[in-house]
Amino acid sequence: MLKYGILFNAAIAAISGIAAISLVSLAMNKYGIKKKAEKDYNALSDVFKMLAYAVLVLVLLDMLRINITGILIGAGFVGIVVGLAAQNTLGNLFAGIMLLYAKPFHSGDEIELSTWQYGFIAQTYPHGNIYPGINGKIDKIGIIYTTIIGSPGIPVFVPNNIVIQALIFNKNKAVASTSTIRIELDIKKDFSRFKRAFKTFLNKDKYIYKKIGKLQIAITDINTAYYGIGISFTSDSNSLEKISERINEAALKASAVL
Repeated sequence: MLKYGILFNAAIAAISGIAAISLVSLAMNKYGIKKKAEKDYNALSDVFKMLAYAVLVLVLLDMLRINITGILIGAGFVGIVVGLAAQNTLGNLFAGIMLLYAKPFHSGDEIELSTWQYGFIAQTYPHGNIYPGINGKIDKIGIIYTTIIGSPGIPVFVPNNIVIQALIFNKNKAVASTSTIRIELDIKKDFSRFKRAFKTFLNKDKYIYKKIGKLQIAITDINTAYYGIGISFTSDSNSLEKISERINEAALKASAVL
């Protein structure tokens, strides 16, 4: 029979351990808020609590003089069986830990995830690049899933072991990005006149004038009804979407005045 002193010490250790784990977890969450990466640190906090509570249970069992060697041996056997039955889940768990450690992206980053497992081949124009994958903003790196907010605002839950294998384009870490807009111009309209009109409208936009880098306009394809015109440009990644909208607007205006 266990002595009251042993039970008392174990109870104190349990209370102290739970309090310490809670305080460390709270500190991690507050640090995440300070660094504007709350969701990243929430996931890291979840991993910490899971491991810390496992260690606390082993310590308490030892304090209660329960033979943990036999338990660990039995747990090892059970772990092998469970591991074989839940390989994907465990793979996602360890992949999530690696993503939190390696930090290829943070919550709020705009990324393109190119992976053969989930290849979405959308319609595109001739000569355009197709990357099989997912575009969107990182919402949360969880223990099992990474959540990406795609278009139009639909959350996509991607297993972490897929993300860790994927080719990741992090648009927030790019110094400059290149984008191409395609429009169709009636075959009866003159391409040279379109270029002049387009540049006239573009030069009137002071925002684009400051933000845009190299600009190229070329015919990408021709058929009996229209030209396919590709407008390629470079800009800083954070301004890419806004500039794309304004360039597209200028191109449509230039086409309309011909």
